[in-house]
Amino acid sequence: MKPKITVALIVLFFAGAILAGCKTGQRPAKGAGGAGGSDAPATGTQIPYNGSVFVINGDGTVTDIKRKLIWQTCSSGLEFKENKCVGSAEVFTWTPGRRYCGVLKLRGKSWRLPTVDELKTLVDLNQKKRGTDPAIHQILFPGTAATLYWTANRAPVGYDKYAINFNDGRARVAAVEKPNHVRCVTKGP
Repeated sequence: MKPKITVALIVLFFAGAILAGCKTGQRPAKGAGGAGGSDAPATGTQIPYNGSVFVINGDGTVTDIKRKLIWQTCSSGLEFKENKCVGSAEVFTWTPGRRYCGVLKLRGKSWRLPTVDELKTLVDLNQKKRGTDPAIHQILFPGTAATLYWTANRAPVGYDKYAINFNDGRARVAAVEKPNHVRCVTKGP
């Protein structure tokens, strides 16, 4: 039993050394993780983040182990290619944003807008303190805009909904007819 623990500790230490840049908001050195010399961590890499462990699935999704959620890696409109989010981000008013999640084709799962509580688990104000913009882990969620992202939660007045601001991490009431970014979520393992 002890050799297995020792090996596991060595592996964790090695992985931690490779991903040390993640703690400072920097990317690992080119070729440190990912296939084909990519500058992103390899598929299956586990990164401790916000009281959980997130796993890079390598297919445009990231799994939050503790909360049993799978997140879309890229913001709406961006495409996951070669471990990066490329293209132009799209913004949606609330109903089309919800529809966007409903037709998303990743991992053969049904996707939806996250709740306020779910989306807030991705906010990391320490990233802002390090000078990173936006307040989210950029290795796990590259290309995230430092602005509002829709949630499924209805605001207490009228038809408006809540959105999370990845500039300051706060929930805001947003008019459903104003466009915001979208990041979808689904149930995990």
